[in-house]
Amino acid sequence: MSSYAVKDYYKIKHEEKEYPWPCNSEPDRTIILFDDDVLTKAEDGTFTKHTGACCMWIQIPEEDLIYCTDEIKLRMF
Repeated sequence: MSSYAVKDYYKIKHEEKEYPWPCNSEPDRTIILFDDDVLTKAEDGTFTKHTGACCMWIQIPEEDLIYCTDEIKLRMF
């Protein structure tokens, strides 16, 4: 088990919402995010979900995001 901190992260404005999460083998794949998921933005504009199973390359429109400037501590099991 290891802990780490994330600063300058995002959350979604909705309690629960489905977003595109494509990959080469599944271009139509989606993921459901929740308002307590911690997200960071990659240089390519996609997002990584750090809570639960780590998921990368999620496509979220800017208008669905809340920017958080505080630091949150997370733990990996």
